[in-house]
Amino acid sequence: MQVVKAEASANQLAAKTVITRFSEILFIQAVRTYMGTVGDGKRGWFNALQDPQIGQALALIQHQPGEPWTVESLASRVSLSRSAFSAKFKQLVGQSPMQYVTRVRLTKAAALLRTQPATLVEVATSIGYDSEVAFSKAFRRYFGIAPGAYRQGRRPPSEAGTLENSHHVQ
Repeated sequence: MQVVKAEASANQLAAKTVITRFSEILFIQAVRTYMGTVGDGKRGWFNALQDPQIGQALALIQHQPGEPWTVESLASRVSLSRSAFSAKFKQLVGQSPMQYVTRVRLTKAAALLRTQPATLVEVATSIGYDSEVAFSKAFRRYFGIAPGAYRQGRRPPSEAGTLENSHHVQ
């Protein structure tokens, strides 16, 4: 911190670049320290990302939530058997592949409902649901509120103010 303070007060050439890079290093060190202190080190999204196959599956799901993913299709894409993929995914992520797909889809849907004027059908199809009814049922089951009510800013009393934080990836 003293280096950042000295750079800021010295007003030298490239001081902003030095401060920015040093801040990035401090952030990386903080994340390293945090990751070294949480859990058993065997489970969690960060550790799952480091696994070549599960990390690839997570990226596929995140970047293409509207794909008709199945355990079999994901396993095939990362060159694992269905059972090996499912077991490894659950061990590293802490939930089944399809639970994770649902969470990603519905979290994305919630963001779309908050920020886009798209219809419920458009939101549903963009995240992989075949119908508005199926989407609405899944959304209500996951968030405890209908998607239309969610869009209007109503939140369940138990989740008001914490909804965005409560369903993020581990």
